Amino acid sequence: MILITMTLMFALEGFGKGQSSDRGSLAMLQDYSQRAKQVLFIARFKTSRDGAYMVDLQHLLEAIVIEDQGGQELSKMFGFDPTAKKIQGHTFESTSTPFFAADLASELLTKIRSFYSYSPPTSTSKDMPLSDELAHALTVAVELRQKTHTDKIEPLHLLAAALGEKSSKATSIFFDAGITQETVLQAIKDGK
Repeated sequence: MILITMTLMFALEGFGKGQSSDRGSLAMLQDYSQRAKQVLFIARFKTSRDGAYMVDLQHLLEAIVIEDQGGQELSKMFGFDPTAKKIQGHTFESTSTPFFAADLASELLTKIRSFYSYSPPTSTSKDMPLSDELAHALTVAVELRQKTHTDKIEPLHLLAAALGEKSSKATSIFFDAGITQETVLQAIKDGK
C-alpha cells in the first residue's frame, strides 16, 4: 500500500514514545505482521487527524475494521477515489478475506466514530502517548500470539486483546454485534 508501507516505520516512530517497555511491547515491532503494523499506523494516523492527544483503544478498534475492509475504507481515509483499484501503481485491494461483513463493518465504524469529539488535526510526526487501556491491550496481544502459537501478531490478536477491555464503550459496540474475545480467538484457532 503506497502510503502505508512507505511511511509506516516513520509514522510509528512517535507511536507510544515515552512509555516503558512493558506498556504495549512496541519495542518488538518485528513481532507484528505487516497487516498488524498497518493497523497501528492507521490508529496513529487517525489519532492525529481527529486531533486527539493520545492513541486510545477506540482508535485501535476503528483501525482494525478499516484495515480489515481493505481498499475502499483505506482509500476513503487517505482521500483517494474509493472506486480506484490502483493509485500510482499500487493496489488497494485486500489480499485477505475480511473478518467483518461489509455492512457490519460500516455499522461498527459509524458507532465508533460517534464517540469522538473532534479537534483540529495534530502533526503526525508529534510523539503520541498510548492510553492505559491501549497499552494493556497491546501487551495482551503479545501474550495471545504466544498462546495461539503463531509467528506474528495479527489484526485478530489485536482485536481479541482489545475486546478483553470490557469496560470500554467502544468494545461494547462489538459485544452488541455478537463479536466477543472468545469468537475472535476461535477464528484465530480456525486459521482465519
